[in-house]
Amino acid sequence: MYQNLAQTAIERALKCNWSEAIKINKLLLSEDKNDIEALNRLARAYYESGNIKLAKKTSLKALKVEPSNKIAQKAVEKYKRSLPLRDKRSLPLHGKRSLPLRGKKANSVNVSDFIQEIGTTKQTHLLNLCSEDVISSLDSGDEVFLSTHSHRVTVTTHDKIYIGKLPDDLSARLRLLTKNGYEYRVVIQSASKEDVKIIIKETKKGKGHEKINSFPIEILEPIGEFGS
Repeated sequence: MYQNLAQTAIERALKCNWSEAIKINKLLLSEDKNDIEALNRLARAYYESGNIKLAKKTSLKALKVEPSNKIAQKAVEKYKRSLPLRDKRSLPLHGKRSLPLRGKKANSVNVSDFIQEIGTTKQTHLLNLCSEDVISSLDSGDEVFLSTHSHRVTVTTHDKIYIGKLPDDLSARLRLLTKNGYEYRVVIQSASKEDVKIIIKETKKGKGHEKINSFPIEILEPIGEFGS
């Protein structure tokens, strides 16, 4: 019975069904309040639902049960940094856009849905990263967005908060492709203060350019036919 519930809790999290994940992990904890794995899963589910205070409280409970637990230790530090970000949303930022608030508008995506497909998906590292506070609010599976500019392509949160920029060669290609009707979805693969990796997935080709892949292997296909 326990194993079935625990597996169900994991499956709900993988599908980003956080409300069900909360219910199932709380049920597991009603049977064993010291279930460290259920506590860690519950904290993550609270966090993804936007309840950062409960997430932090739950991770602190996990540390009382197992002080050396690395998952709980990392989570507590993450939630401490995320709370000030959430609180700043309601404060004037002198012309800057508000900071991201998880669980309200941000979408979490199952990263397994972005399986590497030759020609249509691309993993890449972002350059010129944002502040550590913003990075700390990112998790694997978070949906983020491309923003094209005249000489670069940046990646932002759902609130249009800057995260980083694409490498120049990839930026040049995607600027031209998006100009000609190509569309993409982007998710965070991993995020740390030293490195943010994303997965870009082509979701629509430009009309009349169905034979041109966004991300061909090694040598990029010529796209000069699109014109300037």
